[in-house]
Amino acid sequence: MASAAALTEPELPELTAPPAENHYLKDNKPVAVNGATKNSSAPVSDEFIKDAINIATINSLRLALYQTTGDPELANMKVSKEPIRGGAMLDYVLSKEDEEIVKAKALEFLKLQETHNGPNTPVEFSQPSLEDSSKLMKVFTGEDLKPRELQLGHEELAFEPFPREVKWTKKPSADALKNFHVVVVGAGINGISTAVSLQRLGINYTVIDRQADTGGTWVVNTYPEARVDTLGFSFQYKFERDYKWKEMFPGASELRKYLDHVATKFGVKPQFKFNRELVAATWDEPSSSWQLTLKLPDGTTEPMTANAIVSCGGLFATPNVPQFPGSDSFTGRIFHTTAWDHSFDYRNKRIAVIGNGSSGAQLMPGLARDAKSLAMYQRTAQWIAPYDGYRAAVPAHMDWMLDHMPYYRNWYGFAAYIRGMQLPPLQVEDPAWVAAGGFVNARNDGMRKGLTEYIKSQVGADSPLVPKLTPTFAPLVRRLVVDNGYYKALTQPNVELVTETIERFTPNGILTKDGKERSFDLIVLGSGFKPTEYLHPCAYTGRAAVTLSKTWAKDGARSYLGLTIPGYPNLFTLYGPNHQPRGGPSLHSWSEIWGRYAISCIVYMLEEGKKSMEVKQSVYDEYNARLDEENSKLIWEKEGRGYFVNAWGRQGVNMPWTADVYHEWVAKVNVGDYVVT
Repeated sequence: MASAAALTEPELPELTAPPAENHYLKDNKPVAVNGATKNSSAPVSDEFIKDAINIATINSLRLALYQTTGDPELANMKVSKEPIRGGAMLDYVLSKEDEEIVKAKALEFLKLQETHNGPNTPVEFSQPSLEDSSKLMKVFTGEDLKPRELQLGHEELAFEPFPREVKWTKKPSADALKNFHVVVVGAGINGISTAVSLQRLGINYTVIDRQADTGGTWVVNTYPEARVDTLGFSFQYKFERDYKWKEMFPGASELRKYLDHVATKFGVKPQFKFNRELVAATWDEPSSSWQLTLKLPDGTTEPMTANAIVSCGGLFATPNVPQFPGSDSFTGRIFHTTAWDHSFDYRNKRIAVIGNGSSGAQLMPGLARDAKSLAMYQRTAQWIAPYDGYRAAVPAHMDWMLDHMPYYRNWYGFAAYIRGMQLPPLQVEDPAWVAAGGFVNARNDGMRKGLTEYIKSQVGADSPLVPKLTPTFAPLVRRLVVDNGYYKALTQPNVELVTETIERFTPNGILTKDGKERSFDLIVLGSGFKPTEYLHPCAYTGRAAVTLSKTWAKDGARSYLGLTIPGYPNLFTLYGPNHQPRGGPSLHSWSEIWGRYAISCIVYMLEEGKKSMEVKQSVYDEYNARLDEENSKLIWEKEGRGYFVNAWGRQGVNMPWTADVYHEWVAKVNVGDYVVT
């Protein structure tokens, strides 16, 4: 455990009244300063409150108490950094003695809240400034954060209802708003948040999606056991965080339900047009507009005009369906995880699963429980990490604490964010460490050791599976897979791990290059997606009739800040090339950040009476030169490269800069980067 110096008394603003003789009473009533209402139907017992405190994140609870009460003892506690998840991340923790003090103070406070405030009592909303929350963040971490880290952290704390809202400085006329039409492509995470922002501004927009409902990639990912490997509490927007998750790591159906809930609550769904696939978009110079062609399910097409396009198609929109020789001859069933046939009963069947990435590894254990036999075809071993409570329900105590402890919701979210900020150093090669015989750096190698020991603990240290399951490349060269019981399932008597290369499919099954044929009733393609095929399958044609395929012909998809492309005015790509965050906030937060940038450009054009914005070629070129240089310092293009790397061998998915650096660039639009007409 790292050492930490004691904190000095912080210079905090009076977020609440000065502490009275009893810190938790003000005018003999409990302090109430939160952004929600207490929604339990009846008071709870002291034992229930104790249990809720015991499962709480104590440092987050400490900050919530301190922000509410101003109790100086809470501010002066020592904070240490403790390695978690095999050293992949660091957590900010208190000593055991201080934890007990926080628990006792929390119990006193929450009991008074129950006694004096009662259930269903509205509580006041307080919005600390950036300066205020910066001082509070120092109390949480015990150290000074960089200014750009503080700005991003303040947004993640989300004390305001819409912490990333775009506002007018000089709102255009009703006619100007009516005559400017934005088309949002995709009704998933990015599309919904963009629609909410456009709606609040009163900008005319339409959301189109080739699927039949909201949800994006979660509409097609309905395979058994499909779930996200991010905490549900993090996998949500900052402007809508009161949703009651049922599972700690929500399943696909709950993720779709959440997104539909947001679209319905904020009134954007009437602007959605489903079952429409964008197949062509051409820039029309005379009208400064995009002429779109939409394909309907019956094969007919429909035209649409847009002054601006916000592409929210996402990274996981194009399934990777491998083509094996002889696949047409197989007499059983074959389907990709994105096209699961729920009418097919796989119980007591002979099953093959091809692909051990996130989908395949997540899916396999459930199939194995019901299959007669299952063969897991592995081309490349993956690093698979343990995760406590991966399939657990959200405890009632946790929901209660989020609702009843002022500011706990904010600091619980901040704790997840700040953990994510500890990940990037593991991706940087340390030359001195490597020269001394290491692989990447001390923490990454420590993580490798921990994950290797985890494999042995699951299948047996002397098992012949160990060398087959242990990757030769470093952790985080590829995306980590979360263990859903994968290793344990491989030890079942009806499960076989196949590492020989597939030669071809046969009428009865699969033949590998060692000459062995295995027979199956079902072959599942757990082969994931093609994330580097951005904006597929739409054919974009920009200025001077140049196509996007030609623009990207040299070495794959590129952009400026992941958001704009020279030659394609008024086209904004959310989750575009080299856009996947490197640690920090969750995808939903990034969707708000990216959307804020795109919508800020649209607002600027409307306020200034402009027709188009296009990033300068020189700005784009300089940015991509820096991007390539930064990528060269990281491990993604090393041995074991996965879906991050495109057909040209270039890492085209991830953002090479840390979250705080990148956020500073996209928090506000630099109009000087653009040609505006």
